Amino acid sequence: MADNELCAGCLRDNEEEIAVMWCNDCEEPVCRTCSKVHRRFALPHDVIEIKDISNVSKTMPKICKEHAGQKLLLFCVHHDKILCPVCLSETHKECDINHIEKASNGIKESSAIYDLKERIHNHKGVIEKVKEEYNELSSKINQEKEQQQKRQNQLRSIIEDRLNKLDKYIETHYIQGVDKISSYTERLTSLAQITQANLQDIEKAEIDESEVNLFHLVKHLIPVNCQMRKISAFRE
Repeated sequence: MADNELCAGCLRDNEEEIAVMWCNDCEEPVCRTCSKVHRRFALPHDVIEIKDISNVSKTMPKICKEHAGQKLLLFCVHHDKILCPVCLSETHKECDINHIEKASNGIKESSAIYDLKERIHNHKGVIEKVKEEYNELSSKINQEKEQQQKRQNQLRSIIEDRLNKLDKYIETHYIQGVDKISSYTERLTSLAQITQANLQDIEKAEIDESEVNLFHLVKHLIPVNCQMRKISAFRE
């Protein structure tokens, strides 16, 4: 029992009194004053010292769940069920009924206790086995999770490495391409300037120079055609 348990009746009136008794009929702790009231009911309640009540007795239902306030005083042999008087009058009139005191006589030495303990022991074993299996399953799941995460990290590392290499490759070839285009552009600019100058020389020579000098100039500028072929090569 818990130390300094409070009286249930007093708590309902927002008062706090230490419980020193236990009412088996109400299944609740009561103070000494309330215990006297319980004993003075028209049908006196069974009140005992709280120190004498076991945890098993405290949690064991003694009041009928179907009929409020009715004690479980009877036992139906046919249905193997503990009853209250109202249960008897409603649904067990034709059954073989014993008083709870008679039905419980010799229970400690009966095979029922042994059989119940055996079943509980078996159930406990099954529960422990299932629990162990679930623990093993949980461990396997965690291991599988770790393996999957490891593979995922490895795959991520491979992908990132390849992407980094691809970025480097693209950047390198981009720079090379830009440099090459820049170089070609400079050469073409220079060639355009030379071509423009040659054209101006020809036009001026047509006006100012003799045919001999113009002939020399034309033969001198024929290599320009080769440069034009190079321009076509640049475009391709």
